[in-house]
Amino acid sequence: MSGRSFKPTEIDIYIGQVIFNWRHKFGMRQKDLAQKIGVTFQQLQKYETAGNRISVSRLFQIAQAMEVTVGELFGEAGKYKDVYDENMREVIRCLCQMNDADKKMILNIIRRLNVAK
Repeated sequence: MSGRSFKPTEIDIYIGQVIFNWRHKFGMRQKDLAQKIGVTFQQLQKYETAGNRISVSRLFQIAQAMEVTVGELFGEAGKYKDVYDENMREVIRCLCQMNDADKKMILNIIRRLNVAK
């Protein structure tokens, strides 16, 4: 132990609240989300209450586990809702789960469809 005490910042508190709100929106229990990201429910509870700071990589894991983007966690989707409708977000979610070869194949199809217009 380093002996340093952790004092949560305003952003630590905000991030914890955001995760809590999204988790409830999807009807997920702490135990379920914690299992998906490979931590204990106690650790997730510390993230949500700003007892521990969340790393960027862990935040990315949380977003993936809830099948949203990090931007969506923070309301960015609302800012671009005219550009990124629900269908576009679903396409992005699906692409994120594909292997590289399939992503390239889909990109080629999209390019062909776009040229055909």
